[in-house]
Amino acid sequence: MAKFISEIGSGGQPIDATVIIKGATFSGNTAAQGGAIASENGKLTISGSTFTANFAEAGGAIYTTGGTVEVLHCQSMHQ
Repeated sequence: MAKFISEIGSGGQPIDATVIIKGATFSGNTAAQGGAIASENGKLTISGSTFTANFAEAGGAIYTTGGTVEVLHCQSMHQ
């Protein structure tokens, strides 16, 4: 299981990529865009993951421009 915890800047930022994330924890991340994940022109699939207390000026947990995002069976909590 991947954990992205308390990072400054997006926990992950794929650009023009296909990314599949399963069973990850994103917690306490902050960024200008997409506290947990920012994606540009990619294909992003996230399943079975948890987002907790991620903050951003745009797209609290997830921010995307262009491309596609599919979120399946995930939990999002604000603490």
